[in-house]
Amino acid sequence: MTFSDGWGKRSLKDNNNADGIRKDKEYEGNELETYISNKCMLQYTNDINRLLSLMTKSYSQYELCKQQLK
Repeated sequence: MTFSDGWGKRSLKDNNNADGIRKDKEYEGNELETYISNKCMLQYTNDINRLLSLMTKSYSQYELCKQQLK
């Protein structure tokens, strides 16, 4: 379930539906894990891109300096 589906509005008062609620909670946990995993992967990708950018800039400066010293 997502927030727009009324997440968290069900209660355990109806024991006949307890298994259904438990399954929903498991699904919500998987949805949260997926969200966190995607968020972490995005952050990791951004960090790698920043490092590559810095390395490229640093290497360009190194090459420029090397040419100037010749």
